[in-house]
Amino acid sequence: MVLAGQSDAAAALFDCLPLPALALDAAGGVWCINGQARRLLGVTPPGSPWLAKEIQRGLLLDRLAADGRARLLAAIAAAGIQAMPVRIEGLSLAVGKDQIARVDAWLQAAAAGLDGCGAGVLLQLQDRTREFEAHRRRCLSEAVFLHSREAIFVTDDAGCIERVNPAFERITGLSLNAVRGRPAVFLFERAEAGAPDLCGEVLAGLEQQGHWTGELLSRDALGKSLIWWANVAVVLDEQGKRSGYAAILTDLTEQRRNQDEITRLATTDSLTGLPNRALFLDRLQQAVSRAEREHQSFALLFADLDHFKAINDTLGHAVGDALLVVIAHRLADSVREMDTVARLGGDEFVMLLPNISREHAVELSVRLLQYLREPMALEGLPDYRAQASVGLVMYPDDGQDTDVLLRHADEAMYAAKRGGRNRLQSYSVELGASSQEVLNLHLELRRALDQGQLRVRLLPKFRLDDLCVVGAEALVRWQHPRLGLLGPGDFLAVAEQHQMLGEIDTWLLQTTLRQIDAWAAHGRWPEGWTLSVNQSASDIQQPHWPSHLEQLLQGSRLQPRWLDIELSETVWARPTPEVLERLRQLQALGVSLTIDDFGTGYSSLSYLKHLPVSGVKIDQGFVHGMLGSESDRVLVETITELTRRLGLALVAEGVENEAQRRLLLEIGCQVGQGYFLSPPLTPEEFAARCLVDH
Repeated sequence: MVLAGQSDAAAALFDCLPLPALALDAAGGVWCINGQARRLLGVTPPGSPWLAKEIQRGLLLDRLAADGRARLLAAIAAAGIQAMPVRIEGLSLAVGKDQIARVDAWLQAAAAGLDGCGAGVLLQLQDRTREFEAHRRRCLSEAVFLHSREAIFVTDDAGCIERVNPAFERITGLSLNAVRGRPAVFLFERAEAGAPDLCGEVLAGLEQQGHWTGELLSRDALGKSLIWWANVAVVLDEQGKRSGYAAILTDLTEQRRNQDEITRLATTDSLTGLPNRALFLDRLQQAVSRAEREHQSFALLFADLDHFKAINDTLGHAVGDALLVVIAHRLADSVREMDTVARLGGDEFVMLLPNISREHAVELSVRLLQYLREPMALEGLPDYRAQASVGLVMYPDDGQDTDVLLRHADEAMYAAKRGGRNRLQSYSVELGASSQEVLNLHLELRRALDQGQLRVRLLPKFRLDDLCVVGAEALVRWQHPRLGLLGPGDFLAVAEQHQMLGEIDTWLLQTTLRQIDAWAAHGRWPEGWTLSVNQSASDIQQPHWPSHLEQLLQGSRLQPRWLDIELSETVWARPTPEVLERLRQLQALGVSLTIDDFGTGYSSLSYLKHLPVSGVKIDQGFVHGMLGSESDRVLVETITELTRRLGLALVAEGVENEAQRRLLLEIGCQVGQGYFLSPPLTPEEFAARCLVDH
């Protein structure tokens, strides 16, 4: 191209070029610029395309990065030696503050003789910024589509799938070929109930707002459930018309499983799988609200296993846990599908029975107790029959809020225990008053221990043939300041309920040993006599108990053989290794060990043979019944013959009349205790009636 000079006609022609144009010298200096270029570069003032006499060296070059300047200078040199225009693509040109234009450039040799300027080139620019930006966005979108961790699919205007990204294929196991051309709704057709309405909701959102977000359910290629958080949007073409839809799906499946597991752990009992206290209280509150709203009644049962602590103490916690699991299954099997069975903790279970009458609740409870009593196989107890005490309350008769209902159900359950265990007890106002009395009795019993209100009574043991005393059993009484002298039946159940038996046993043992020691110091305790003291299973569980007993004996004049520790059958049934070690330590001390109430629990010949048993006490129930019951008499005969052959001591409890004494002698039992000879005596009475006076 030839520029003839700075005439007005040339200037007008140059200025009217449709593209930004600049005339450059060989070094890239600008000596002429048209209006389009001035507007692109922001050159002021507007006017003639001719610049000042001086060539503007930096007007163009300073707007280019180093690589752009090098490319431009190389193109200027090439344009000067070849006839064809030289093209440069994709120059980055600074056109304003913090603004960059992407341009293509064409360079063509220009004629000489322009007011002394040497040969140069004509540079024309085409602003491609919008195209480059659109391309950049397309590349960015494609990169996001291909490398996103979220599943993405794109549909046409009819909602049929056109593309899916690799994450979609990886998560769902469905390839593009498997889904291309199919309506996207097929992915979610196995979602939760109401999916058609859900599809309508999505389409309505897209129509009204152009987008929709929410949770969707589907299944992968193997049928595994998937949970998505979906973002669906309308895709518009360059004219702004809808061309399809795009969906970004975030996989919530693992997150939801983790959340569900956290919720399960927080609301489920880990041992039995039943709802725990937190979940049950929530359901109970819902039941109260629903029953109040719909004017319905419901029942609440509170069940506590009988003698569960004995199982734990003697057979170990593993067997106790196994028992709880079986009980949980039986309780769940005994109720209706709409009912809730929960474990509050330990051996306490509750059952919520909505929309039920009192009569039906009682019938269900009776069947439940019968089912619990059916034989079950536990380690060491192949034919164990569980028992439970159950309290029943009804909404709204027995309470109208959760706290009151639970408290009254608990009171009814403990009344069932006091009434003999293994039974159902419905709540009543009178029962509530009785429960308050029990609570008061517990507080008073605590004060009784602190204030020395407990008393020792000694029940003589005697030979049945000549009625000569051969020892005694230590018993506890409570000298209540208001109620008078209370027997163990009046307060030991409360002590057991509040974990006070160990303290009472320790007090009785220490107090009685001090008394015997005092008598021995004066030669009043005969050499062949024994003192029997009952101890609970929890005492024997304590690691320090044998050494504590040894210290008591060493600090006195007592001979270990004078002391006979009586333990219930539950301790002997199948003791844990720890309990067995305690029993052997006691045997090593020279103390006798007797099975108390033999025949009432888990009688087994194996522990008579293999464990350190010194003697047996026949339960008074068999002694009382042997005169009128053939089976009781045979049982007493069998126990007597068995202990004789094994060389064990034998004592019959509850001997109250001459007929019992004679029959026991005929059977072969030599020693007994009971009111036939003497009731329990104070230490002073026992000394006066039974001891040698020196």
